[in-house]
Amino acid sequence: MTHFPTPGTEPQAADDGVRFSLTIDDVVQKYCISHEALEDHFGDATGRLNGGTLATFYRNQDQIYAKAVAKLGAAVGIGNGSRIGLLSNDFK
Repeated sequence: MTHFPTPGTEPQAADDGVRFSLTIDDVVQKYCISHEALEDHFGDATGRLNGGTLATFYRNQDQIYAKAVAKLGAAVGIGNGSRIGLLSNDFK
């Protein structure tokens, strides 16, 4: 699957994590990686407090994007326009 960050969108910190979009095989897919996943797997223990959540996301975006593509490819019925969640257990 070919993928790249969707042009005209930037990752955004939100209450539930970091929301981002990828274009995968010419289809825009919306994702959110949870704060818990960022904390557990990328060491963002204080990110929510000091604004580092986006910095943690950007430092690890290649890994996060690869997991996002794999999750889409492994799931049936995902990709219907709803936001796909990347949770801590997705990175185990």
